[in-house]
Parts: sequence; C-alpha cells; structure tokens
Amino acid sequence: MAMVSPILRLAKLHADNLATYQSQLLFGAPSQKYRREGLQIIAGLEASIAQRLCDLAAARKLPQRPDAARLAAIAIFAVTHLAVSRASTGAHPDHDPEADLRLQIRQTVAGFFATLAESPSA
Repeated sequence: MAMVSPILRLAKLHADNLATYQSQLLFGAPSQKYRREGLQIIAGLEASIAQRLCDLAAARKLPQRPDAARLAAIAIFAVTHLAVSRASTGAHPDHDPEADLRLQIRQTVAGFFATLAESPSA
C-alpha cells in the first residue's frame, strides 16, 4: 500500500488531470513520447512491487516464484488504476477508495503467498 498510496493521494488532488493521464496511458498512441515514458514508470513500479513480494517470501523462507510476484504486482497496479479512476467518475461514492484499495492489495498479496505453496505448474 505504501508503494501505491501516493498515486491515490494525487488522484484526490488532481482527479480530472490524473484521469486524463491514465486514459492516455491506456489508449494513447503507441508512438507518443509521454505515453512510453509513463508506461516505463508503471513497469518500474510493478517491478519494485514484485521485488518486494519476493523479498517478503524469502524472509518467510518460502519458495521463490518471480512469475507469480510479477502477476501479483500487475494486479496491484490494476486495482490502483481503478481506485484512481473512481475519483473522477464518482463510482462507488459510499465506499472509501483507500480502504477498498488496502483490502484489494491485502487479498492479492494473500493470494500470492498462497500460490507459493503450489507447484509451479499448478
């Protein structure tokens, strides 16, 4: 949560601007310079999250599954993206986006750790 909460805080301050930026990240022209740079930043964030998950697994003496960590990191950024979108769309106004995001991340991380007990081909 600490790695993605700054994005959510910015969404509160600049909802329309951030929604436009995220839209361009998803649907902008592939040749657009700032889109490429934004996607590189996201890839770096996802890699950092994946590394953190691998470090936590190692600290718990669990098997290393970088592939599972990468997918969990992608899921964490995806739910962060949706939480940011809520700020500009007004979706789910009766729910706290930060609390929802925290629970979604907790669920994703729990799922990641659960997969470490499975065989790699499962």
